[in-house]
Amino acid sequence: MEYKVRTQNEAKIIELTGALDLHSASDAGALFRETLDANPPLLIIDLSELQYLKSSGYQALVELVKRSEERDIPVAIVGPHEGIRAIMKVFRLDVFFPVYDSVEDALESISSE
Repeated sequence: MEYKVRTQNEAKIIELTGALDLHSASDAGALFRETLDANPPLLIIDLSELQYLKSSGYQALVELVKRSEERDIPVAIVGPHEGIRAIMKVFRLDVFFPVYDSVEDALESISSE
C-alpha cells in the first residue's frame, strides 16, 4: 500500500493505492490515527486507486469509524470499486460513513449539510 495525504477545502484526504491487507493494515491504522489527531473538520479516504481491500483492511476502517466518532470528525469514503463497495455493504460500513463516487461529490454533499 502506498498513500498520499493532501488538504482540499480544509478536509484531509488520504489517497490509498495498491492493497490494504495484513501487511499494510497496521500502517494504515497508524496513518488514520495520526490524521485524526490533527483534528481535521473532515476526513476523506480515497479508495479509487486501491485494488485490494482484505479483512484486516476492513478492520482498520472499523477502528477509524470508532475513533472518528469519539472525536466527532466526519469521515467519507470515495471511489471504491464495485467489489470493495459490495463488501463494505456486507460489513455495513456504509452505515457508519457515506460512500461517494469522487472527492468532489463528498465535499459538495458534506458542505451542504
